[in-house]
Amino acid sequence: ETPQPPLATPEPLPSSPIPMDAESQAAALNGFASGFGRLVAHWPFDADTGDRTGLRHDGITIGEANYVDGRAGRALQFVPELWFEVGAPLFSEGSEFSTCLWLNLSSLPAGDGKLISGVNTVIFVRGGSPCVEINGHKPLPGPNTDESTGGFRGVDLTASLNSWVHLGMTYSARLRQLHFYVNGEHRGCQQYSEATPATWERTII
Repeated sequence: ETPQPPLATPEPLPSSPIPMDAESQAAALNGFASGFGRLVAHWPFDADTGDRTGLRHDGITIGEANYVDGRAGRALQFVPELWFEVGAPLFSEGSEFSTCLWLNLSSLPAGDGKLISGVNTVIFVRGGSPCVEINGHKPLPGPNTDESTGGFRGVDLTASLNSWVHLGMTYSARLRQLHFYVNGEHRGCQQYSEATPATWERTII
């Protein structure tokens, strides 16, 4: 076996781990003040499917869109008959990327558990746990990886059904790691076998 490098310690969280809406919008132009990079898409789903970064990654809904009371203001209610799609790619060969979302699940995703697809990079929920495949690569077996689903053991969304949860994921190709956060709290990471840059093509939620 090839020896695996030790798990790296994630960078310290900024003083406000969950950016406010105004900070997210400002980050589209100037990057986050904490130095975490540039926002490539921000869909608040509060009244439409527009991208608030100004980068024109606006999407469309297929099916009847229904807006309901959300965590703060309005929110788009996803049902099996409704999905959201953006045709343009968000990034290619990214050495690092982060994804975060507010979600309130009434039940776990059915079928293959796919929650968000970037074609080459896909976020699943399997057995209540999030799982991310980077350009077809699944996380390696390890203490934080469920053997049957590949999901992250440190997060179980079944315990948070019918309540708002902030889920964050940060991937580093150099470290071959994906770190998970729930409501701003670091829950651990999964390791990948190769230092594979991530590509995010057409978005489907």
